Amino acid sequence: MGSATSQTSHRILASSYTSSIFTLSFTPPSGSSAAKLQLVHSTEVGPNPSWVDLLPSAEGKPGTALTATRTIVTVEEKSEGELRVIEFADPGVYKQGSVVRIVGVKGKDPCHLTLVGDDLVGVANYSSGSVTLISLKPTKDDEPVVIEFPFSQSNSPKKISHRQEAAHAHQVVYISEPGHEEILVPDLGNDTVWRLAKQHDKWAIAGKVICEDGTGPRHVVYSDGHLYVLGELSNTLSVYTLPPLSSSQKPLLLQSITSLTSIPTLEEQKAFGLETNAAELILSPDKKTLFYTTRNVPGPHGDILTLFSLSSPGQIERVKEIPTGLAHLRAAALSADGKWLMLAGAFGGGVKVFAVSPNGVKEVAALAYGDGFEKVTGFAWT
Repeated sequence: MGSATSQTSHRILASSYTSSIFTLSFTPPSGSSAAKLQLVHSTEVGPNPSWVDLLPSAEGKPGTALTATRTIVTVEEKSEGELRVIEFADPGVYKQGSVVRIVGVKGKDPCHLTLVGDDLVGVANYSSGSVTLISLKPTKDDEPVVIEFPFSQSNSPKKISHRQEAAHAHQVVYISEPGHEEILVPDLGNDTVWRLAKQHDKWAIAGKVICEDGTGPRHVVYSDGHLYVLGELSNTLSVYTLPPLSSSQKPLLLQSITSLTSIPTLEEQKAFGLETNAAELILSPDKKTLFYTTRNVPGPHGDILTLFSLSSPGQIERVKEIPTGLAHLRAAALSADGKWLMLAGAFGGGVKVFAVSPNGVKEVAALAYGDGFEKVTGFAWT
């Protein structure tokens, strides 16, 4: 019985606004047994490891007795940002982790990272409006490559002046398919999604998607020739065509829908003490659903998870809004099979897991904050 339970359990790594990466265990419900969500371990890594991702490696260190390792990378969201590589000697358990490499990202407040090909990590630096590309196989001559984005001042009344006073890179998305070998970087300050491509073996700005003024693009999803843009400041989901960079065609806006039926008024947000802003966007493996989170929603029921359906590529419809009971909902991640959605409130409500079905989502497990476990900002299912 114990063996069957361990086979169905998942390990999830959680980033945070503390100094630790947390290891969580989730066991789905089975028969009469309820789902279980537990804190397994916390690994001290440094201040504000706000985003975490896995490296696709299970090789041991050459010349040692260590034969199975699993490595993760995280960014330290601070004024002089760092990338930290943490190696776990116990893959599948994630209790024996240690920092094996620290790299300065040469940018301020890094907030997101992703793998770019087999040998690079791309880091989005929010406050300095740049992207840093860091080699995973460094030699003594390898230095992080920084690409800075120009800022275009605008007097548009739709701009949110206190948030759009400079370039603000918020995410790095790598695409590798025929016609699309590029990096996408949503820039909240410029209302732009930058497109980077290799030119003479170096990554450089090669194009852009211009969003509506005041959108504040935070995160994007690419699928089947279309770009889905989460507008943090406008609380919208917008859909654009994304022709290959080699094409003469330009990206075209197809749809833009608000994330909520009723966006809280500025007066309601002011009384609540926080601005209502969108945070995370996830596409289901079957490409039929987009999960969209909105944080700092005034009222007693917490922040909102919105489900958008895709009847066909580029065609979206808002179908359901689900109160989560979470405060400042920014952490969200879907299991690889698309059956389980994990959410967390950085300001309160702890961590919750929702079962995903054709009928929507249903909460099946929760884990309260306490004893140093708090302020979760992101997840990586292992």
